[in-house]
Amino acid sequence: MLVSAAALTVALSACTSGGGGSPTTSAPSSAPTTGTATTATSTTTPGGATGTSTGTTKAPDPAASAAASSAAIAGIPAAAKAHTPAGAEAFTRYFFDVVNKAWTTPTVGAIAALSEPTCKSCSELEATAVALHGMTAHAREAPVIVQSASAGSRDGSGRQTVILLATQVPNAVIDSSGKQSDVTERSSIRREITLTETPSSGWRVALIKGL
Repeated sequence: MLVSAAALTVALSACTSGGGGSPTTSAPSSAPTTGTATTATSTTTPGGATGTSTGTTKAPDPAASAAASSAAIAGIPAAAKAHTPAGAEAFTRYFFDVVNKAWTTPTVGAIAALSEPTCKSCSELEATAVALHGMTAHAREAPVIVQSASAGSRDGSGRQTVILLATQVPNAVIDSSGKQSDVTERSSIRREITLTETPSSGWRVALIKGL
């Protein structure tokens, strides 16, 4: 398999003080087109070993990606649009609901729609969704259970921070034939999420930092 359960674990745990580690799963390198494409996809395991496999993958449909992007923005709850500490907490919870759906459906474009382009960790989460979609595979379980999202302070740029405590559940990748990869272990996640305000649709994730 091109995306393993271990790669899902790394994608969630790779958030560093710089906002993201080395990409754990690379999306197809060609521009999105309809149909299929042959790509090489690299995965990194927790032990650091990296392997590359080549296979036929389904390229994202630009229209479907645009629709998923629009739906993610339209689905932001009213409470998550408020530029208040409570609104930031609600948006953080919604963002990880979208991550869960993007990996289990999978859906391309939704995570990116709720992120700033400079958020490296967000790009890694989106890249995993793209790779899963391309393989016609999906995560067996919603990967993240949010325990709490507590608003912190505003930083020097006026951005709002939120402290996220969550559980990464035991998981596996299910491929198009129904084959399951090895199950990963349960682990705890503690992250500082930095959000920027948007005029009409709440917030966007600008940085995910490990704590």
